[in-house]
Amino acid sequence: MLIKDEKIQTRPVSFWNSSTFKIIIIGLLILALLIPGAMIKNLVRERETILEDARQDIISSWAEAQYFSGRYWLFHMVNLRRRIMK
Repeated sequence: MLIKDEKIQTRPVSFWNSSTFKIIIIGLLILALLIPGAMIKNLVRERETILEDARQDIISSWAEAQYFSGRYWLFHMVNLRRRIMK
């Protein structure tokens, strides 16, 4: 049974306990965590570039284009053509 004379007492919600403040803090934390993510992405991209440069350096220093010549190579090419023709 409700009594009409009773008043519900409510405390005013302070800004520090409000949902708006919590959402703002969460947004700031998300933005703050994007910075290290971008730094890590940049580091990975830089290391991939260094890796590709090292590969190209090794490829260019170890061997140039190779050419086969001589009787042995000619003999194998003739035998290969004969096998294909059969």
